[in-house]
Formats: sequence, C-alpha cells, structure tokens
Amino acid sequence: MIKESNETPKRKRRTKEEIQAARAAGEVPTKRVKKVVEKVDNQEARVSEDKPIKKVPIEQSVILMSCLNPTVAKVVINSAKENGVEVVLLEDSVLKDYVSRKSTCEDKALETFLSDSTNRINATNKAIQLHNLLSKDENDEDRIFTEQEIVNKTNLSHSKTKKILCLLNTFGLIEFAGRNTEFLFKHSPKTQLNYVHGEVMDSCQGLNQNIIKYRTLLDSLSISREEKNELYKAFIEDIKRTVIKY
Repeated sequence: MIKESNETPKRKRRTKEEIQAARAAGEVPTKRVKKVVEKVDNQEARVSEDKPIKKVPIEQSVILMSCLNPTVAKVVINSAKENGVEVVLLEDSVLKDYVSRKSTCEDKALETFLSDSTNRINATNKAIQLHNLLSKDENDEDRIFTEQEIVNKTNLSHSKTKKILCLLNTFGLIEFAGRNTEFLFKHSPKTQLNYVHGEVMDSCQGLNQNIIKYRTLLDSLSISREEKNELYKAFIEDIKRTVIKY
C-alpha cells in the first residue's frame, strides 16, 4: 500500500531558455539591472581660493570713487577686484564739495516751491479742510491734535497722513508738538510767522553751541596759533556758504 506523503513536492528548476521564454510572454517580471556607479579614484581638483581676474574692456576697467563710509568702500573695492576693475580713490574733499553743492540745489528747489503762490494756496486749503474735520473751534491754536485722529476720521493711511503734515509744517501752517505725530494748527499769518521765527532762533542757538564746541576743540590742539586761525577762518567760510544769504 502506497502512503500519501505530506511533504511538498520540490519545485522543478527551470532552465535558462524557459525563464527567457516566460519573460517574453510576460509571465515573469523583467530582471532588474543594478546601476553601478564607478567611483572616481582621483578627487576633483579644488578650486583655487583666488578667483581668476576677469578681463574687461578698457573703458570699464576703472572706478573713480570717493566714499566716507569705510564699510561701503570695502565692499565696492572687493567687488571691483573680483571683476578686474581698478579703483581710484579720490580725496574726501571731492565728495564734500559735491554734498555741499547738492545741498545748495535742494535749498534753491525748496525756496522755489515755497515761493509759488499756487503751492501755498493748496497747502492752506488742505490745512483748513483738515482743521474743519477735526474741530469746529477756530480759536484752538493751543489744542494739540494727533496723527491718529486724522487716520480715524478719514481713509488716509499713516504714511499719507505724515506726508500731508510735513507739507503743512513746511509752509508754517502747523507746528509739531514734541513728536511728529502731534501738532498744533497755526491759523493766522502772524502766528505762522512767529512760529517760523522761533524755529530759526532755535536753529541759531544750536548752531552757536556747535560753534563753541568746535572753537574749544580747536584751541585744545597742539598746533601753532597761525594754523588754528587758518582752520577757524575756513570753518566760518563753510558756514557762510551753507547759510542762505539774507
């Protein structure tokens, strides 16, 4: 009598030809091919820390610079060097002369703007409209208003409100009270004139104090009296050129 065996029959191993035929028929998944990455024995050559200097056209190879800010000057010089550009430093007096002339042009532009009757009329109308919006009392020149009040009662942003207040202050129509977010209205031409007069006197007082500081520091230097006189004379001439002639 033949006994049944519980052992699982061994699976017949297929030949290479049978496996290829099964793959072609789609019965066996295609064999995965491992991608072999060859290791490079030699390490990549390190890039030199000193970058090669670029060649630029002759008309682009020089920068004439005068800069009183050492941090900015260093950045410009390093960048120019990397791009093969030569930096020629001018004397500080060149820049100071440019700044002086630029300030003079700005002063003339401001004088022209303020002298235009149309600009003054427009600014005055803005001041009247603003005051009517914030108050009904025409005798409230001692009352302090705030920037926030304007923002709350209009659709103006804080930045737009600041610009309007600066414009009105330029014409003497308002006076800033301590901070630029608080101000007082100056309704009549007389009060406007008195306000601007006070501003000029405050500026003169500050100028006098700075002149005293300069003169005291100059006297403490260990140089000859002739040199001190020459420096002080040049200092006074600089002030005269800066202050508008009256």
